[in-house]
Amino acid sequence: MTRAWLAAATAVVWFCGTNLPLLAQGASWESYCAPCGVNPGCSTCGPTGADAGAAYGYGAGCAGDSAYSGGSCYGSDAAACGVAYPSCAAPAPPSAVWSFSLGALYLQRDHGNNYAFSYDDPNEDLQYLNQRDADFSGGMGFETRLARYDACTKHGLELVYWQLLPTDEEAMVLGSSLAGNLSAILNYDQLDYSGATADNFTNNAFAHRLRREMDVYNVEANHGIVLTDACGSGATVASLVGFRLFRFDERLQFASDPNDSMFTYETDELYYDIDTQNLLVGCQLGGSVNRPMTGCFSLTAVAKAGVFGNFCESSSRISGAAGTATINNGPNNGASWMVSNDKVDVAMMAEMALGFAYQPTRRWRLTADYRVIGVSGVALPTNQIYHDLRGINDVALLQTNGHVILHGAYLGMERCF
Repeated sequence: MTRAWLAAATAVVWFCGTNLPLLAQGASWESYCAPCGVNPGCSTCGPTGADAGAAYGYGAGCAGDSAYSGGSCYGSDAAACGVAYPSCAAPAPPSAVWSFSLGALYLQRDHGNNYAFSYDDPNEDLQYLNQRDADFSGGMGFETRLARYDACTKHGLELVYWQLLPTDEEAMVLGSSLAGNLSAILNYDQLDYSGATADNFTNNAFAHRLRREMDVYNVEANHGIVLTDACGSGATVASLVGFRLFRFDERLQFASDPNDSMFTYETDELYYDIDTQNLLVGCQLGGSVNRPMTGCFSLTAVAKAGVFGNFCESSSRISGAAGTATINNGPNNGASWMVSNDKVDVAMMAEMALGFAYQPTRRWRLTADYRVIGVSGVALPTNQIYHDLRGINDVALLQTNGHVILHGAYLGMERCF
C-alpha cells in the first residue's frame, strides 16, 4: 500500500509542480529588483526609472516615458502612482519575476503523552522510562522554494519542499539504580519467547532501553493572488490556495536485557518495536502579509490551514534473536505477536509563521521567521499499545487520535532572476 500511495502522491506533486508552482512564503515580489529605500509597490509591472535598465540589462539614463506608457498596464499604473518610466529602445522589462530560496530549519517537537514502560517492583507507583525521557529536543533540516510572480496579473505560484533530517533519541534505566527490581509494566507473562515466558527477559532485568526515531517531509504547491498594492508604506496582502503533502513517521522500541546493558540483539534480549507512518494529502487555504519598514527591512506573516486525508500504516512486533514471541493463553493462544494494519482517516493541519526580511541588493534578500505547525488525527506509536498483550486483535485497530506540534526557526536567502 505504501508504494501505491507514494506513486499517487508523486503524481499529485508533478501535477502541482507543473501547473501550480508555489507562492513564496511571506514574500513581496514587487520589492525584488529595486534598490533599498524605494518602495516599488507603486509599480505593478516592474522596477521604476533607470533601475529598469540596471536590473534587467537595458540601457540606463533614457528620457521620457513613451516605451512604458503605451499599454494600459504600464500607463495606468504609472499615472496612479506618479511614476515616470524612461524611454528605451528595448522593450519593457518582463513583468514576471522568478525567485529561488534555500535555507536552514531548526524545529522542536512538543512533549508526547506520558507513557511509562518500567517500574520498581514491587511498587508500581515508582514508574520509569517514560517516553518523554526520549523526547525529541530538536532537529535540523532545510527548505527550498521556487516561486514566480507576475506583477501585471498579480498572480504568484510556488513550489516548496522541506524536511527534517532523521532524528533519534534514547533513554535507559538500570536495575542497579532502583531500590527493588526493574520490571516491565506490560504483562509479558502472557507471552512465550525462547522456550520460556517472556517476563523472564523483561522482569528483574539488568537494563531497559527506550529508543524513538522521527522523520518529517513536506511538499507544497500553492497559488496566490496579491489583494493589495504596497504603495507608499502600506502592506502587501496576498491570498493562498494549494495542495500539500506532509509525511510524518515515528518509530519506538522498548528493549530489555536481563544480564547486561549492552544491547547487541542477543537471544536473551527482548524487543517491542512499533512503526507508524502518516501521509497527509489535501488542500489548504491561507494568506501572507508583507509590511515594509525603514530602509531595507520588512515584516512578514503567513497563515495556512487545511483538511487532509491521512493514509496511515502501523506495524508492531515483540521479538528478539530467537524469533517472534507467541501468546500462551486466551482466544489468540499460539498466535505470533506481530501485527500490521493500515487505514485512511481525516486529519487537520495548520501553520503560522512570523518573521522579517532584509533586502541588501536588488536581487538578494535574507529572510528569517519563527513558525508553528500543528497536526491532528495522526497515528503515533504509544497510541497503538494495548494494555493486555494478549489482545493483538485490539492492536490491529489502528488508532489515529494523536497530535503533533512542531515549532522553531528558519533562516534563508532568496535571489530573484
